[in-house]
Amino acid sequence: MNFIKKYKNIFYFYFFVYLCAHQITKNNNNKIIYLINFNYMRKITSLLMCSLFAVGASAQDWTPNVSSSTATMQVTTARATSVTAATAATDNDHWYILTQKRNGESAAYDAGDGQTLKRQSTTHTASYFNTKKAAENTNYLVRFITTDNGAYNIQFANGRYVTSNLTSGSTPGKYKFYAINGNSTGDFGWNLSSDGADYKNIVDNNGAGNTLAFWGSGEVKNIGGNNDWFIYPVTFSEEAPLTITYNVVIDGKMVATGTSTQFSGTPAALPDNLQNAYCTYTFSNATVDAEHTTIIATATVSNLPFQFSEKAETAQWYKLQLRPGYKNSYLCADIEQMRGYEKFYNTAEYKWAFVGNPYAVKVINKLTGDEAVLAYEGNIQVNRPGSTIKLMQESSMTWILDKNNNGFTLRATENPACYLHNREPNIATCSVSEWGGVATDGGSTFKVEAVDTEDNYNTQLIDEFSGWFDVETEPAFDVYFSLPRETYTALRNKYTHLKETCTSEEYDHFAEEFHEFLKYPETGYYFLKSVAGSQYGYISSDGVKIYGNAAKTGVNTVVYLEKKIHEGYVFYTIKIQDKYVNRATNSAIVSMSDTPIYYYPEIQKPGVVALTANPDDAFSYLHSGAGQGYALVGWEAKAPASQWTVEDATSFDVALHAVDGKSYATFCAPFGVTVAETKANTLGMNESKTRVILNEIAEVPANTGVLLVNENGAATATVTIKADAAATVAENALVGTLAAHTKEAGDLFLGNSEGVVGFYNWAGTSLAPNRAYIPAATAAGVRALLFDSTTTGVNAATLENASQKVFDLQGRRVQKAQKGLYIVNGKKVVL
Repeated sequence: MNFIKKYKNIFYFYFFVYLCAHQITKNNNNKIIYLINFNYMRKITSLLMCSLFAVGASAQDWTPNVSSSTATMQVTTARATSVTAATAATDNDHWYILTQKRNGESAAYDAGDGQTLKRQSTTHTASYFNTKKAAENTNYLVRFITTDNGAYNIQFANGRYVTSNLTSGSTPGKYKFYAINGNSTGDFGWNLSSDGADYKNIVDNNGAGNTLAFWGSGEVKNIGGNNDWFIYPVTFSEEAPLTITYNVVIDGKMVATGTSTQFSGTPAALPDNLQNAYCTYTFSNATVDAEHTTIIATATVSNLPFQFSEKAETAQWYKLQLRPGYKNSYLCADIEQMRGYEKFYNTAEYKWAFVGNPYAVKVINKLTGDEAVLAYEGNIQVNRPGSTIKLMQESSMTWILDKNNNGFTLRATENPACYLHNREPNIATCSVSEWGGVATDGGSTFKVEAVDTEDNYNTQLIDEFSGWFDVETEPAFDVYFSLPRETYTALRNKYTHLKETCTSEEYDHFAEEFHEFLKYPETGYYFLKSVAGSQYGYISSDGVKIYGNAAKTGVNTVVYLEKKIHEGYVFYTIKIQDKYVNRATNSAIVSMSDTPIYYYPEIQKPGVVALTANPDDAFSYLHSGAGQGYALVGWEAKAPASQWTVEDATSFDVALHAVDGKSYATFCAPFGVTVAETKANTLGMNESKTRVILNEIAEVPANTGVLLVNENGAATATVTIKADAAATVAENALVGTLAAHTKEAGDLFLGNSEGVVGFYNWAGTSLAPNRAYIPAATAAGVRALLFDSTTTGVNAATLENASQKVFDLQGRRVQKAQKGLYIVNGKKVVL
């Protein structure tokens, strides 16, 4: 104020010029004149501010002892609208805190001799430094020393300067201030620029803890952003600050308490951590003094998003929206897991009330009333996925009500960085501040709308069961995930009556009876078929990936479902080719797993289900993807290729290859089987491996390779699943495959050469799944095993055996054959 009085004539002159320019602009519609006057005012403003800096160079007649261990800093809460400059090396009077506005206020500091200047890693307003000893803050305190042409040197109290390249050192750089244009709110800021030709502005480089840098050119003069700097004057005092206790009171009840360190005579100010945006405060003492170290802050609550209730009996109930506008928006009570649903039902599970005050909110549900509150167990988990949120009985847990831009948040009282948070579409976690903006994140945002106290279960009943009973054509009966015919008729009559009026108890009883009579697959073997059409077909596997097939191709379309019931819900593991179907994710090809993955069947309509291992993920349903070669991927349940019917699997066919009146195939399954009208044989060999014996077996155990032989040359063999088939086979030269087998040198495979069926050193590279072969270790150098005219044995064509006559194709006798085509005992043989 003394400064303004002393130079009031200069001030009034420039103010008069401003008014004149403003009036001319206001009364003249010519755009060019307006721009001329605006630029003219910019020049006047710059001259005025330069004058303020210049006259401020006169030093006051005192010198604070910055290095004193007892001197305490007092930072003025109002920002400086001008700088009182020091004189080089001699004036030690005028000290400031230089702060940055971006994302809250934070001070620039000297990180060390020769290091780049940084912004502090935590965010504080200037008043944060009020209780700090001067000697503790020499790398934050700065003074501005006049040089020439309106420029300044910036020196820290530790003696180092801000150099020309924004490091700290002994050689000062020159810097200038430019007032920010358009700032009419009193929130006055500056651009701080280097004294170079390009006027590069100093910015905070986007965040606390980061280095300062140059940016832009010219007199930028932006409000906000990284180049908006503020200056707080600092004085020093030997007076010790007082510890003031603030008690927040609502309706005569203390709801929060905390302490603040302040100097006597300063205004009462509630600490930030005690303030609530839904409250205004009056203080028992307007200023702080030594006789009143406890101050009552009486809070007046207003503009609440909901009405507080005292108890469930008289509560105002609300529907609670998660991520307002999100499709799974309405919170529904579940004892184990909170979940968001697209539709709101006027039932107790969807109704919520709030008991307490903004500092302690109990969230209750109409289903459980005052007996339970929304809470988490034990100490809050600060790492993802965080703590599970439940309706917990006999819990007293409360939340702090906070505002955000689009609604309100509920913050954990135990940890101020943790918020009740919706991870789409459930609300099973309490989030923590692991990312910026968690307090305003959509997942932490809630809205409410008042609802009637009376419950109505009619709408929910109709929505859930109309697809079964409000239909002209009766659904399929006596198939999996449907009802028996006689039960359907009785339930349809009950449904018709309850549509008119339905209580909670009636709804629960009807739903329980309905699910009790639904036909679920028991543990066993099945076919899963997509309802999308024959091009999608049945789930099948090559032992590596899973895909849709147009028809039941045989053993690789047989699925083993293992049923599990957990808390009334039915789940299944899905096993195919002796591996489990892994969980599905959005558009990704589903793999196979060695460990069980439990799938939940969601009934889409009578007899049709969608299968997901993660009901909280809308794109986690098994889907036969046409775009991925019909491989199984994760997608939405509503897509036809994500919907499946379940059929019993008792038998299937295996293709046989006819040769000279008989037919043959090797075979292996992940489960036991029997074979009708076709002989299933294991292979035995004598010690010299000159003969292989066919041993017919009535039952084929799981994972056992066999040779199928049909004496009548049938095209297929009918294989029947027999889970309890004999567990082992004593001797067998054949090894079965459930996935493709890559050929190794010396392996022998079933084949036909010029009408001769046998096991050969095959020219292929890979044997298909569900087949069998003789491995190289068992064959032990034998290149071919040929069938004779009976089915009781196989002659070993060891070419070194002199009793056999072997000729090449030119008719010459061969004593020791190499690989190729030969005549052996009058027949062509590939060796």
